[in-house]
Amino acid sequence: MNSDQPISIRRREFETADEQARQELVRQVAERAARDLTAYEALVDMLAYHGETAVLVELARQAMPYLQTNTALTSRCKQELVAQATDMLIFQYVESSEDNLAALQAALEQYMLVDEAQLASFVAILRGERAYRWQLSHFVVEEMNEERQQAAAQNTAVLMLAFLGYLHVQEQIPLSRGNMMRQLWPVYLVERRTGQLEERVDMTAVIRGERPRPVIRPQPHPLCPDKVTLEQYLAKLLNYQTQPYKAAAVFTLIPAWLRFLQTCQLIDQTQQIAVSTELKSMAEDLAAYWSDFSDDPALQQDVMVWNKEG
Repeated sequence: MNSDQPISIRRREFETADEQARQELVRQVAERAARDLTAYEALVDMLAYHGETAVLVELARQAMPYLQTNTALTSRCKQELVAQATDMLIFQYVESSEDNLAALQAALEQYMLVDEAQLASFVAILRGERAYRWQLSHFVVEEMNEERQQAAAQNTAVLMLAFLGYLHVQEQIPLSRGNMMRQLWPVYLVERRTGQLEERVDMTAVIRGERPRPVIRPQPHPLCPDKVTLEQYLAKLLNYQTQPYKAAAVFTLIPAWLRFLQTCQLIDQTQQIAVSTELKSMAEDLAAYWSDFSDDPALQQDVMVWNKEG
């Protein structure tokens, strides 16, 4: 393969390849990661959605020397890539039911220094061994001072980690797939709260002097999605950022998120049913959208399963 030719790995190709061919594909993407970060991230998303944790660990191990020495990448980008690599090591440890925390810490410290107590706490949450008692007030940030807003953001981060543990223990969802939801759901909630997901004003109508009618919608639950803003958020992931696996992970895990919130007594069954009912038509639209996504038919299949559950 020409070293300057872009790499595009399809799920069918990777799934049906023998072990040697898979290893070669991983090596090629890893070696080019610094100059083709898009291909690297696309492969990471595909592997994460399908729970290929061991491959993700190996991909990061091979790619990190190239990524860390790339002067074109910002320090923040490098930190995010390191966090991604260490998360996969932890997920592999949790999913394998290993019980040698010192060995995990040693593996992680190839990338960064690790606090042993924090690591033990992180693993305990993922294994469902730590419970929290939440109140909705822990997550409401309107009319709060900066300190309380930061506390709410931290509470949300812990809640998302607890959700990741719930997915692993109660719903047998791969940690790597659940991690997409863990990372993106707080972003969705913040963008909704700050008005970034409102429907666009028709500028042509404004130029003609037509005044747009204000749309008054009920205030959504601070942790639950509403159809209008969720459509905007998924459209951004699909159409502008070209991240089909992230969009699929977010949407297909919403039913599990609602079940989790109910177990935490943050919503009741009536609210759960109401949100599911509102989003049902979105499942149908997304299934139609992914019907032509020949790279990976699992995305359409997963949305169709959501539709049946919802």
